[in-house]
Amino acid sequence: MNTEYVFSLCLPKRYPIQLAADEHLSYLWLDANQASAKAWSDSNAQEIRTLASKLAHNSR
Repeated sequence: MNTEYVFSLCLPKRYPIQLAADEHLSYLWLDANQASAKAWSDSNAQEIRTLASKLAHNSR
């Protein structure tokens, strides 16, 4: 079984992205459906969908 650790952060505005060069080469902004489709594992995809659902519920 794979254990997922999920976190999110709501920011008041957009900030520049700064990647750690020894960990990442690039980034891509996607909506939740696109991101979950690109996830490499089913558990990652499910966590993306769960977070999107919680954020949608909280924004009402």
